[in-house]
Amino acid sequence: MDEALAKTEAVIAKLKQVRAGLLHDLLTRGLDEHGQLRDPIAHPEQFQDSPLGRIPGEWTVGFLDGTVSQPSDLAIGPFGSNLLASDYRSEGAPVVFVRDVREDGFVWNSNIYVSKDKADELRAHSIFAGDVLITKMGLPPCIAAVYPNTMPSGVVTADVIRLRPRVDVVISFWLAAYINSPRFAACVRQITGGVTRPKVTLTDFRKQPVLLPPVEEQKRIENMVLAMARGIEEVEAESQKLLMLKSGLMTDLLTGRVRVPEHFGVRRHDAALSSRAHESASGPLGSEIADESGDTSPHAKNTSSHAKREAP
Repeated sequence: MDEALAKTEAVIAKLKQVRAGLLHDLLTRGLDEHGQLRDPIAHPEQFQDSPLGRIPGEWTVGFLDGTVSQPSDLAIGPFGSNLLASDYRSEGAPVVFVRDVREDGFVWNSNIYVSKDKADELRAHSIFAGDVLITKMGLPPCIAAVYPNTMPSGVVTADVIRLRPRVDVVISFWLAAYINSPRFAACVRQITGGVTRPKVTLTDFRKQPVLLPPVEEQKRIENMVLAMARGIEEVEAESQKLLMLKSGLMTDLLTGRVRVPEHFGVRRHDAALSSRAHESASGPLGSEIADESGDTSPHAKNTSSHAKREAP
C-alpha cells in the first residue's frame, strides 16, 4: 500500500513538473493552427523580434490598459475609510483579499462578507466571474488568478487589482497565465527593484507590456492546459482513494475486525497507474511521466523515442 502511494505521488509530481514546462513553452512559442508547438529552431521564419524578445509572428505586444474596454474596468479596491472591519458580515457579498489570490488559482480563504447594500455602494470595486485579480503587494507582487464562476459577485480590497478583460482582445485564462509568467515577473522587478516590501501601483501596472496571441490561439492554449490539469486531478483523486483505503485497513487491523491480505488493492492500483502513464505519455514530455511511473511497455518506449525525435 505504501509503495502504491509513493508511486502515485511520484506521478503527480512529474505531471506538475511537465505542466509547468508545457505552460512555459505555450507562453513563449504558442500553438499553430494544427495545435502543435511552434519550433523557433526548425522554423525561425515563424518568429519575429519584439521589445520582449523573439515571439511568434502572429502575436502582438500591447499594454495592460489596452486589454480593457474602458478605464474603470482596471481598478483597485476601496481606500481605508470606505471599507472598514466594522463593515464585515458573516453573509452577503464576499470580500477578496491578497491571500485569496494564488498562482495556482483563486482560493477564497477569507470567509468575510459585506452586506448587499455595502457592496452596491462599492460597485466601482466589484468583481464578477471571469475578472482577473492581481495582487499589488507581496513576495513577489503581481500574482494573478481568475475569479471563478462558482463564486458570487463580490468586492476587492485596496491591495488587489481588478481587471475585466476585453474579450475580443484577450481571454481571462491567458491574461492570468501571462501575468504569472517569468517574462512578466522580470518587468515587475524593473519597477520594484531594491524595495524591501515591493508594491505595484495601478499607474505602473497599466503601463506594463503583455503578449497577445490571436484570441483563437489563446483558447487552444487554454484547452491544452486545462486538459492536463484534469489529468492531474484524476491522479490526485486516486491518491486520496488510496489514503482512505489505507486508513480503513489500518482501522480494521487495529480493531481485529478483519484480516487483510498483504498486497490487497495494490496490484489493481498499479495497473490503473500504468494506464494513466499511457494516457499522459501521449502528450508533451510524456515519456518522462512513463519512466517515473515505472511503465516499460512498448507503447511507453515508442512514445519516449518519438518525444526525443520531436524535441526542439
